[in-house]
Amino acid sequence: MRITPIRGLILIALLLAMVGCKPNTAQKLPHWVTFQSEAKAPAQFDAWSFYWLAPVYDPEARLEAIILQPDGKEYCRFIASTMPGGGRMRSDFLKGIPGGDPATLAGDTIRFVLHVNHGDMFFYPHYRYGFAFYTKSDSGGVGDIDWDKPFRFIPAVTGETR
Repeated sequence: MRITPIRGLILIALLLAMVGCKPNTAQKLPHWVTFQSEAKAPAQFDAWSFYWLAPVYDPEARLEAIILQPDGKEYCRFIASTMPGGGRMRSDFLKGIPGGDPATLAGDTIRFVLHVNHGDMFFYPHYRYGFAFYTKSDSGGVGDIDWDKPFRFIPAVTGETR
């Protein structure tokens, strides 16, 4: 029997099915998930962002984001309006908007907590969650920050879950 391109594709599909090739699926995590910076934040910065992929959760639930100061007090809390099914998110923080002065977080681990009031959350573990840090620039932007040019990016790791 001659293997034509179509038969070859069918054979490859059957082989993948036999070895159990799984799609990139979401990971189930509980009501509270803390993402923390893998390293300490820089000693000085004027603004920062958290890059994340919105979890999938019960549409009737409320998703809150809580950022904690190094001493455990709240830096900021907000209701996160998300795109359904894992949309890419970016939360920006600079002096004068909720959360206050970024210097509060300088030189320490940053903790970004996501919480749903009921049900579980499903995250995509292969997405690169992380923290970007910015300084003021002459190119303008909100707060004189060039949001396209962070001077440092620190990956986030999953900390406490409950």
